[in-house]
Amino acid sequence: MAALYEDDDQFWTDDDEDEEDKEDENQDGGDGEQPVDQRDQPSHQEDSDPQEAAAAAAAPPPGPLDGPAAAAAAAAAVPKPKRIRKKWVVEESTDVSDFDALLPPSERALDYPFELDTFQKRAILRIHQSQPVFVAAHTSAGKTAVAEYAISMAHNAGRRAIYTSPIKALSNQKYRDFNAKFPSVGIITGDVSINQEASCLIMTTEILRTMLYRGDDTIQDLSVVVFDEAHYVSDAERGVVWEEVIILLPSHINLLFLSATCPNFLDFGDWIGRTKKRTVYAVYTKMRPTPLRHYLYVQGKPFLLMDNKFRSDAFLQAHQHMRSLKEKDTAASKASAKGKAKAKPKVVRASNYVAGVKTDTHRLQALLKELEKEQKLPVVVFAFSRRKCESYACGMPNLDLLDSTRKSEIHVFVQESLKNLSDADRGLKQIQATVELLGRGLGVHHGGLLPIVKEMVEILFARGLVRVLFATETFAMGVNMPARSVVFASLKKHDGSRLRILKSSEYTQMAGRAGRRGLDEYGSVFIFCDPQEMPDQKEVTTMMMAQATPLRSKFKVSYSMLLQLAKSPLLSVQDMISQSYSESDRSRKLPIYRRDIKRRQQELESMQPIQCLLGEPTIDEYVKASSQFEGVTRNLHRKLFTSKASTDVFCPGRICMFSSLSAYLGVSSPCYGALLSLDFKPLSQKHDPEFEAIVLLPEGPEWPPPAGGGGDAAKGKGGGEDGERVKVVGEGRLVSVGVVEVGNDEHEQFSRWVHCKYIPLRKVSKVTELVVSAAVTSDDEDADVSMARLGQEVARTCTDHDSPARDGLPALQISKQFKEIENEFYENILKQRDLSRALAANKCHRCKLKEPHFQQASRRDQVVRDIEEYSFSLNDESLYLLPLLQSKMAVLRKLGYIEEDQTLTLKGRFACEVVTSDELTLVEVIMSGIATNLEPAEVVSILSSFIFMEKCEDEPEDPTDNMRHAKQAVADWHRTVDAAQKECRVQMEDPVTVNFGLTQVVYEWAVGKTFAEIMTCTTVQEGSIVRAILRLNELCKKMKAAAERLLGDTALAEKLEQAESFLCRPPVSIPSLYLT
Repeated sequence: MAALYEDDDQFWTDDDEDEEDKEDENQDGGDGEQPVDQRDQPSHQEDSDPQEAAAAAAAPPPGPLDGPAAAAAAAAAVPKPKRIRKKWVVEESTDVSDFDALLPPSERALDYPFELDTFQKRAILRIHQSQPVFVAAHTSAGKTAVAEYAISMAHNAGRRAIYTSPIKALSNQKYRDFNAKFPSVGIITGDVSINQEASCLIMTTEILRTMLYRGDDTIQDLSVVVFDEAHYVSDAERGVVWEEVIILLPSHINLLFLSATCPNFLDFGDWIGRTKKRTVYAVYTKMRPTPLRHYLYVQGKPFLLMDNKFRSDAFLQAHQHMRSLKEKDTAASKASAKGKAKAKPKVVRASNYVAGVKTDTHRLQALLKELEKEQKLPVVVFAFSRRKCESYACGMPNLDLLDSTRKSEIHVFVQESLKNLSDADRGLKQIQATVELLGRGLGVHHGGLLPIVKEMVEILFARGLVRVLFATETFAMGVNMPARSVVFASLKKHDGSRLRILKSSEYTQMAGRAGRRGLDEYGSVFIFCDPQEMPDQKEVTTMMMAQATPLRSKFKVSYSMLLQLAKSPLLSVQDMISQSYSESDRSRKLPIYRRDIKRRQQELESMQPIQCLLGEPTIDEYVKASSQFEGVTRNLHRKLFTSKASTDVFCPGRICMFSSLSAYLGVSSPCYGALLSLDFKPLSQKHDPEFEAIVLLPEGPEWPPPAGGGGDAAKGKGGGEDGERVKVVGEGRLVSVGVVEVGNDEHEQFSRWVHCKYIPLRKVSKVTELVVSAAVTSDDEDADVSMARLGQEVARTCTDHDSPARDGLPALQISKQFKEIENEFYENILKQRDLSRALAANKCHRCKLKEPHFQQASRRDQVVRDIEEYSFSLNDESLYLLPLLQSKMAVLRKLGYIEEDQTLTLKGRFACEVVTSDELTLVEVIMSGIATNLEPAEVVSILSSFIFMEKCEDEPEDPTDNMRHAKQAVADWHRTVDAAQKECRVQMEDPVTVNFGLTQVVYEWAVGKTFAEIMTCTTVQEGSIVRAILRLNELCKKMKAAAERLLGDTALAEKLEQAESFLCRPPVSIPSLYLT
């Protein structure tokens, strides 16, 4: 990297060489890597003749002027300046048209039976060089092929690869797929652990995080980690896990990220590179292997909305179609009415527009039959509630899409899949309904299904036997199940707080399921429209055309993280926060801050003291009073500008005081001048009115100012703190300049006048009572003469009125018509008066050295402020999450989880072993001994309140008195923990509440009742119950180990072990179909 980009200003900026910094060069100033593209470096040995090489070796060394080689050697001998790495990501654009030359087939770790796409070749090339890679591509683009190469490389080298996924279902599917391709594959999730010693391990990201915190030996042999669905970093609940893992992984381990398309993939890649101190190669493609065609489907007719371009006329055509149907309805109604007078009236079939005969389900069924006729099945119908998916599927009893051969194949598969279930479990309503739907080629997929039911549907869909699948949006996340078509039953979803239209990234992710690579010429996407409520054209256009949702950090400080880091020597909590993606902007600037602190300190030390002969008060006090003016009067002047009398206040000839004109005139100290004209455009936050004015310059400054303006503008960037582009003489801002001749008074303070355009209102620090005649002839020959005359008049007026006795020029008197303004800004007006008095009384005000001394004092103040600002930014105190960190650490100390020296107590070590939504309450409950008097079934029933997160309206009964008392104790401890958090000022965005919704269900299950029996006492769906029980079983395992090892509580460990045996029975504990 250093070799490739050593002269690229995008990657480097200059640093200051310092002996103390040389040891930190790799951290901040250097790349810390070998040149990464060694294939581009010429190999002199390969092409040289042996005899020539021997002769060259025997020849004397070249003299100082012996050709270009000597010059190159001399140049190399000159030490290069130390530099700071600004950029750690490269958007990969290597020409791979001759891929065989770049990566010969004989050197490849894996061969593919198909031609790789350009983005795949680029990613594989960098993976082969052991470089971190971030791949951003659409759904089904072929990202998995890149992951397979990384896994194969690790296997061939005798090392390990870890493949992480966000969901267990995807982990299970990848285990099945990779098991068919690689000789040694294992899987570790909360539910199952198979072949943990395999060279390729598949796991959820949470499992990998646990391994890293515990220093698992698996990490020692690790070569590469693949992060599938890396855009999960934006997930509100679990995104923090991805950030923790990236930060905790050792830097020598290679990383591969597979993500959906996102606009800020380079920014995220830059954060990864900076965190690991390695160059990340970002590979991005907009290409879809199978292009998509999007349609509006209205009243039985599709209207092409987008193929390679957006067609806005589709909405017009759809509305015309509905109008036509409505006219037919009207005509049919009239004919029907006329026919009633006849003896045998005709029966007129009205269309569904007016009569409303057909429901959504019937119209949707008509679309599905049309897709079957056009051979556009299989299709995924996305509906955004579980209930809607089921109602659609069950509302089409006559839709049968299978022949007898396929029905038989499904029957055999279903029987084989359910063979481990008892007859009672096979009789569950959900299973019976699913089997009936599958027999007709229909399927339902959502989170409320039993895991085995979901897997049956997925596998049959992948085999092409499920022709129509009604699914929630979770089906589009991760699991690789492309279809030929996609139908959106609606474009609106409820996100937990409101009903809204889909985001662009959500729509893109789901629509991307349409089109099977190598099978379909294109994929079809239908937006199923309710004729009574057509989607808004503007909203649909935005949804389809807007940029995808960018990756956003969801990093948060949890108690579990604090406890794990207190136990681990890897890094401090502050380091973890500092390296998070949420702090990426700060991290990017840290080396710059360190460099600039040194520069400012050197500048401060080199500044000469100001030699003032006038004594107190000093120039520093004058600078301070002047700098306060602008802030005191800005809102007052904006208010006056919007008043009815604004033209009287800001009239031509009005004398004002201007501040901070360094970006305009190269002058820093306050200046007097007169307004000539004003831009009276409406006032807004973005638009500040601008004046044309004649300004009097003080004695002292160089004039005209240096090219680019004065002060901060000389840096070549516009406008100092204002950010405007500085215009100097000849660029339109200055019109003319002249010398002021007022007399030889020793207090003369003006050297020249400047006719200036475009001075913004915010630079007016004081509006005075004084007004001069501003009549300037427009005749070109007399304009300069008139302006010179005006300049003399303004100077004379200011000299006459600006005296210490008068407290400076008199401020504008707020008259009766401004009484309301005076009341509103009364304190500002008093402050302005005090500041005017301070300036006028200061001897520097009329000193000929005022301007150079003002600039020197201002610069010194700015340097000191810069040092303070940069030092603060380098300090942990600048971390955004530090206050929350401190508050949560205070809670842990108060409740006895950590000591004052940050070491863990027994409670703290026990809490490290359990991760729930409310681990502190759980630990308090266990440590208080509540479980002592509970039976195993009662223990797990109480524990369920810490892992069940879904909303539940059930009010479960308490099967025993012990349960009732235990639930009350849990609620009391929760209030105790909550009170501690409030006392320590922990800001809770989503307060945790105790959820007893499954206590009765879990108790009944633990005492041996069947699944059908427990379903009679709850409204929670089967899949949610199974997930909760599996998580509960996982929690029991962790608590049992912790109870034995840390607490020495064998009684509790035995109860938890008994509970595990009660919990793990079918249909909860059936092995995944992907793993058998």
